[in-house]
Amino acid sequence: GLPYVVADGITGRLITGDDPESWAREIADLLSDKATRLAMGQAATERSWNFSWTRLIQQVTERITAACPETVGQRVGEVRMTVTRAKEPYAI
Repeated sequence: GLPYVVADGITGRLITGDDPESWAREIADLLSDKATRLAMGQAATERSWNFSWTRLIQQVTERITAACPETVGQRVGEVRMTVTRAKEPYAI
């Protein structure tokens, strides 16, 4: 996995290098441990929220609103609401 996306041992496994035996061992470990697979899958799903367009819009809105709450911040909040209600998450 990618180090900035995967929390090693929590949301997945990071395997360094191109050693096929390491890859095979890690895959075999996960295949034989359903509880770990399910826990990592759940943790990865929750962590993925940090990389969504909705989360990005929320973070930008919060920062702009904090910087200028009575002017631009209010309009950005209205735009954010419009975007998050859209069927297509990239529509602005």
